[in-house]
Amino acid sequence: MRGVEAQPPARTGGLRLVVGSGMKPVAAGLAVGVVAALGAAPALAGMLFEAGPRDPAVLAPVVLVLGLVAAGRGGRDARCGGASTWH
Repeated sequence: MRGVEAQPPARTGGLRLVVGSGMKPVAAGLAVGVVAALGAAPALAGMLFEAGPRDPAVLAPVVLVLGLVAAGRGGRDARCGGASTWH
């Protein structure tokens, strides 16, 4: 009688699951951050140079970059089994 045979990992489903579940708190944090930034806009207006405090051309790339970094990190954790090594 043979033992349990190893099955190839279901990469797509697992990757989607890990990245998707990791992106939920990221999306919530980005939403809270945008609301906070828009609320703090009047106080920050004096510190900005050639950009309005509610300028979508500034807010959108920041949200996009932060979201992509979080998704990339979640994808890396999914592929490496959560093993994080920072050297």
